[in-house]
Amino acid sequence: MSVQLPELPQNTASRAPEVPSVSATDERPGVKVFGHFISRRAIELCIFFLVMFVAFELIFGRVCIIQILTGYPCPGCGLLHAAWYVLTLQFERAFLSNPTIVLWIPMTLYFLWRAWKGKLRSKSLAILLVITCIITLVVYVYRMITIFPDYPMNFYSQNLIARLVSLFQ
Repeated sequence: MSVQLPELPQNTASRAPEVPSVSATDERPGVKVFGHFISRRAIELCIFFLVMFVAFELIFGRVCIIQILTGYPCPGCGLLHAAWYVLTLQFERAFLSNPTIVLWIPMTLYFLWRAWKGKLRSKSLAILLVITCIITLVVYVYRMITIFPDYPMNFYSQNLIARLVSLFQ
């Protein structure tokens, strides 16, 4: 003999709405890393830039597209070397390669932290990025006036524009 309990009426107004969760079997293209979803597009862009940097380094001996095209260093020239020197604890060489590395490392860490939290659209992030870019441009102008064409602000004579011009002469 079984006893049936009466069904209680469900009040749908008091229930919280269901929130879709990202599970390990999520069908979205991409990768889930430490509980955060990285889109397939972001992965493709990272791979594209990595392949591009390696190809430029193998073909031209440098990765800066501005310098490859025009021969002149760009405002960010030396940042890749500076980042490498910071990672290998060669801080003086890092600062000589590009002194704005002291701004770009904390800016990059702050950007990654905001991305991790899913809060990239932020006024503070935009303001810090603009300030960092302005300071980088000011330092670039100063270095072009005082250092160019010596290392690390050297001229790349085998640039593509020079090669094209020589073809038509």
